[in-house]
Amino acid sequence: PKDVKLSEQSRGESFFSYGKIITANLPMVSEGCIVEYMFERETFNPYDKNMFFPGWYFQGYEPVYLSRYTVEIPKGKEIIYKSKNIPPEFDSPRISETDTSRLYVWKITDIPPITDEKNMPDYGDVVMHLDGSIFKDYNYIFDWLGGFQKNRAVITPQIDSLVHSLTDTFPRLRDKIAQIYYFVQREIRYISIKGSISSGQTGHPAQFTLENKYGDCTDKSILLATMLRVLDVPAWPIIVMTNSDEEIDRSIPSIDGNHSITQIQLDGENIFLDATSTTHRFPYYRDDDVGVSYLNPMKREIGFTSIPLPEDNSDVAIMDITVHPDRSVVVVETDSLVGDEEAGWRGFWEYVDKKKREYILQGWVNYAAPGAKLADWEIENVTDLNKPLHQLFSFTADDYGTLAKKLLILPIPFYENSYNFPEAATLERKFDIEYRSPRKKGHRVTISIPDNWKIEQLPENVELSNEYADFSASWTVKDNKIIFIDSFRLKTRIIPVEDYQMYREFLNAVSVYAKHNRPVFKVE
Repeated sequence: PKDVKLSEQSRGESFFSYGKIITANLPMVSEGCIVEYMFERETFNPYDKNMFFPGWYFQGYEPVYLSRYTVEIPKGKEIIYKSKNIPPEFDSPRISETDTSRLYVWKITDIPPITDEKNMPDYGDVVMHLDGSIFKDYNYIFDWLGGFQKNRAVITPQIDSLVHSLTDTFPRLRDKIAQIYYFVQREIRYISIKGSISSGQTGHPAQFTLENKYGDCTDKSILLATMLRVLDVPAWPIIVMTNSDEEIDRSIPSIDGNHSITQIQLDGENIFLDATSTTHRFPYYRDDDVGVSYLNPMKREIGFTSIPLPEDNSDVAIMDITVHPDRSVVVVETDSLVGDEEAGWRGFWEYVDKKKREYILQGWVNYAAPGAKLADWEIENVTDLNKPLHQLFSFTADDYGTLAKKLLILPIPFYENSYNFPEAATLERKFDIEYRSPRKKGHRVTISIPDNWKIEQLPENVELSNEYADFSASWTVKDNKIIFIDSFRLKTRIIPVEDYQMYREFLNAVSVYAKHNRPVFKVE
């Protein structure tokens, strides 16, 4: 309201001299009232007075009447800054100087709240905010972080001996790399113990991590890189911000990141490995590391992690269905899993007590057909990363399908709910759809029916495609067997909001097909 005077403390302040930050917002409320809140954070004697990265988020999940941010630095210094999502009329700061200081002031009024949407980008990617730095390039950061990392990535006699004991029986270099990857994943527990800024930013020496058999992401990435260098494989620990968090604009020099993984070069290709996982087979890594910017201080490089093809992150159900004259069925399913999909299932089965696996599978088959009975199952290679995860189960069910006089409508088990897309539930969106990684989902189904039954109707074949995803489904008959094959391929991570309507229509078409994809047989 215009008749309410604003407190002069309603601002965010950042002082370069000793790291004092005071921030405040004035939310918009009704009936002439303003609720003011403020928090204060002070850092005395910072670990490195050259490390100063001011930044502020002007927007949140509540309406804000005024958000003000002030940065004060010594006179003669300059801030490199970049804003995101800020309207042009508020984008430029007011800059002034005193005898000793240079001040930058941003002020934004009447800020609407953010409303959550399914699969939207992270908070930091959609709100009005700015990032700043006193560095014009990364040289100081490379020297500072890279120096710490080099001092920790030292090959010791124990590390050298261990690497050879793990790899000497494997002739191929890729297999040798895989053994080291598996060792650091599974034999070094993830535990974070930090005692200083150096250990916080760059972990502990590789030998220390090996001896203690524990470490966090920075410790594991340094140990993995050090062990790979025994084989003369170029390898470095790198800093990333996972794609579950906001995207980092590396054009503003900073040390921003929430995770550390390992970059290697093999046959002219960049390969990224995340040893904090315990279930990823080489050369795959966690899907939240996909397509994000990285900082490689030792190599003095900035880049992006790779984005896999859908086929490198896939889950395909291979199913044989035998229908008997009395409408009882025998279903055998084997799952072909690759990449992060395989790692996820491997982690699930390792977490589940072996005695409960059969109970869980019985619950699944009851979901496919009430009263179904689990006949057999195999879950193998759960802890052996050298072998693909083997996942098979079979079940029997009576009176399967829907009988209408002499026509039997036969559903494919589990298929109707295979393609649900809650991210496309709303008519409109304000924000992009963001996935963690491309992926593939598919089915290969063979149906055998009694000799005296006839195929009354098969669902139509479909081909749907756009630049972001494609879907195909086909029905064929061969040697008295009905064969159904489908494939859903998400080809990219991000769907721009301007293409939402087109993408939503595509997803809805896939979902509708899944709900009605049922062959019809004439029962004699």
